[in-house]
Amino acid sequence: MQITAFRDGTVLSGRQRKSLVLKGQRVVALCGWTGLATIGSHNTGVWLHGQLDAMRAVTLPIGIIAKALAENATLHFAALPQTDKRCSFAVGGLFVTPANTIEPFLCRITNCECRDGATLPRGVSAKFEVGFELLSRTRRSKHPYLISIMGDERTALELALHWRGLRGLLKRRADIRRIGDACLQIARAVADKQEEKQSKDPSFVKTVGKNLLLVAVDNLGAVQSLFFSEDGSLTQVLAPDVLSTNVSTRDVVIDSRINADGATEIKLRGWFKVDRLPGQNDPPQALASFSAEPPAVKLG
Repeated sequence: MQITAFRDGTVLSGRQRKSLVLKGQRVVALCGWTGLATIGSHNTGVWLHGQLDAMRAVTLPIGIIAKALAENATLHFAALPQTDKRCSFAVGGLFVTPANTIEPFLCRITNCECRDGATLPRGVSAKFEVGFELLSRTRRSKHPYLISIMGDERTALELALHWRGLRGLLKRRADIRRIGDACLQIARAVADKQEEKQSKDPSFVKTVGKNLLLVAVDNLGAVQSLFFSEDGSLTQVLAPDVLSTNVSTRDVVIDSRINADGATEIKLRGWFKVDRLPGQNDPPQALASFSAEPPAVKLG
């Protein structure tokens, strides 16, 4: 969740969300991004959410989503007043094929090609390109999986034991919480490695922080999310940004307290939209307050 300046590595924000859950009719996936984060009024996370929402990605197949996102990114980033416009988007999950089978996939939309583990390559294209990895195109193993590394790939690839442990969990079909914990451990290890490199070379740009938002989606579309702040506290719980066929959200903060009656009150603050699918008559509306007993739960 860290934004750093390309030039000198100054930390500009430790709270920028870089993940988005897409729960559509033909796609269930996690979307992530790295590269240019903010310039002027542009915020890549907000832009990505807005683009997927505007194109009604919840109703589209992954091929159309990727093509539209690449075309829109090419036009939008060309107009940004910034010399360094390196940016990559990754979308990974499950999609429904034209033959109505369900296949795992990994898709990248990028204007910079990372070669030989380069952290932030110099070469930037004016055009965003789309790349797909489909397990159906390769020989199926007993326990197939795809792993994608974004950000500081060179440092991440130095953690051979960590990756071996993650692959072992995937092969044993560990539950989603154990896999999430392994990913969290890898992110922390990359941050520690970067600190070591920076201590030896002041010109090294540290790109990974320790404010971490762990987001997981299973094959049924159930979402789990945990926020880990750098100081170890969980004073604010951050829910993931979500685009779904029912309710879409962005920048949600959850606050809970025990009221005078001893009931638990949960308050959500952020951007909400109740979506309307084709054929539905009710118009989109703001998320209304909801309460239930016991215990008392209030959403607003």
